[in-house]
Amino acid sequence: MIPLIAQAFTVGGLVHLLIVLIIVGIVLWLIWWAISQIPMPPPVQVAVRVIFVLIMVLVLLSFLLPLLGVKM
Repeated sequence: MIPLIAQAFTVGGLVHLLIVLIIVGIVLWLIWWAISQIPMPPPVQVAVRVIFVLIMVLVLLSFLLPLLGVKM
């Protein structure tokens, strides 16, 4: 009997996930670069970066948690 976690890790599924994460990473990197090109005062710049990092973490979790069987 194969454990539940091992069933979620197929080669095709992991390759698809890798491709999707690379594309999402490139898009988020471009957005990060665009945000850094806009001159902002320090408090606003820190707030924008913190919000952006939180969004990146949520996107990453939305892709990785289903591999563990967690429903979102």
